[in-house]
Amino acid sequence: MTSQRTAVIVYVCTAEDDAADLLMGHCARFATGQDWMLATAPIRDRDRQQPLAERPGWSLVLDQLAKGQAQGVVTYSGEMIHLVEITRQIVVEELLREGDWFLVTSRTPARPGPLPHRRPGGDSPASTGRRHSGTWPDAFTPRAARPIPAAS
Repeated sequence: MTSQRTAVIVYVCTAEDDAADLLMGHCARFATGQDWMLATAPIRDRDRQQPLAERPGWSLVLDQLAKGQAQGVVTYSGEMIHLVEITRQIVVEELLREGDWFLVTSRTPARPGPLPHRRPGGDSPASTGRRHSGTWPDAFTPRAARPIPAAS
């Protein structure tokens, strides 16, 4: 008895060409790591703001699934499908309902770690006598106001 490997389609949606190559490669490696085979060359759309149903690449994905050429879709992240999570869940439910297909993301989300503890005024270099307070500013802190790490 021969076992059939699961066939998948790699789908990414990004405007940047370099990023698209990296993401498609990541998805393809993920798929082969699951012992899945790639049914087609990776499929790419360029505009995440465009509704999924209007994307030419996604239409091609659905066409390939309907023809039985693949059983699932591998994408890098849920944002490739839609920026809103509830809409992504609806897409997955539709895939399951229409043809018992699946959608997986290859990116492992980072585990949320604890945020640095920041006390207003309590950790300032002036109040502690240290050059660096032990917390790092957020992205909105101007460069000139960022602390300089102490030399070791």
